[in-house]
Amino acid sequence: MKNETANMRLRAEVKGTTGRTKHAIGTIVEGKPTPTSELPIPKWVEISEEGGAFYLLYFSAEGVCFADTWHQTLEAAKRQATFEFGITPDEWTEIRP
Repeated sequence: MKNETANMRLRAEVKGTTGRTKHAIGTIVEGKPTPTSELPIPKWVEISEEGGAFYLLYFSAEGVCFADTWHQTLEAAKRQATFEFGITPDEWTEIRP
């Protein structure tokens, strides 16, 4: 039986941020992670299922994926997008290959 979520991909536009999280590029200073610059707010996010995990991918206006977060379930990835960007369930669109 085929896995119905295999290679699934969803997309939602980011209209703003909730301010609840910050993503940054960093380095290690004296053994501790230290941010050096904040990442921008993405233009859109996508959820991609790969190998039984779900990735929330962050895209720039130029279409470059510049960050991602790993999630065990589709629901967890959607909750993270809601937590960070206020994306509601009806804002997701399926992307066909």
